[in-house]
Amino acid sequence: MSFEQEKLLFQHDGKTIKVIPDYSVIYETGQVGCVEAKPDIDLSSSLREKLSLNKELIENSGRRYDILYAADLEENGFLETITFLRRYSRLEFSEKAIKRAKEALADDKPKTLDEYRVAADDAGLPYSLVFHMLYFGHLPLKFVPFVIEELKLCHV
Repeated sequence: MSFEQEKLLFQHDGKTIKVIPDYSVIYETGQVGCVEAKPDIDLSSSLREKLSLNKELIENSGRRYDILYAADLEENGFLETITFLRRYSRLEFSEKAIKRAKEALADDKPKTLDEYRVAADDAGLPYSLVFHMLYFGHLPLKFVPFVIEELKLCHV
């Protein structure tokens, strides 16, 4: 997943329309898609029209197009998880280290961060390497809301 990395050009009613999706993604099915992330579901009518046209153009080109709102991203822990993992994107690891980690964690089943911590411990891998790989989509991640450890004791 990459932020505003792709510029798409389409012809529509004799005009060239430039679309820069927030994210270019590859879904679990292998389908390529574009995702727009918006803070609120209450969008202006002009923005709704623009997004509707973008959807039509992108889907006519054979791609999937989705709009996600902050509430959607917060619901399953995606926003918290990506925010947490972002700091690990700045680290650099050798291709050899990444390859070794992929081999050690080879399992197509998405795991939560906690499950990857256990897997990293079992494989003798540093969390920083695993989290770096998760941020860049090298490993399948299952998003779940964060639970603050101190609050676990408060659950009845």
